Amino acid sequence: MPCGCCLLAVAGSVVPRLTIGFLWIFTDLVSDAFNGIIVPILGLIFLPFTTLTYVLFYWLNDGTVTWGWVIVAMMVFVDIGTWATGGWKGKDASIPGMS
Repeated sequence: MPCGCCLLAVAGSVVPRLTIGFLWIFTDLVSDAFNGIIVPILGLIFLPFTTLTYVLFYWLNDGTVTWGWVIVAMMVFVDIGTWATGGWKGKDASIPGMS
């Protein structure tokens, strides 16, 4: 049986928004990592991989340290890539009846 951390990692890579939601509801990890409610909500909407990575590194290190910040910064590019990929794939989609 895999450990809880392994299941969290798999869930976070597949559905980060759902994982953040479960962490927020069932644990104090998101509340501990952020002081307010606005930043986690914006992160949940716009940068889910970055937000999830920040929460996990904050939890693992009791605050984000240098290598944690490097990985969080890399996850910003992953989030931007998911937005860009969606736009790139959608550009060739045609609407029936439109030329």
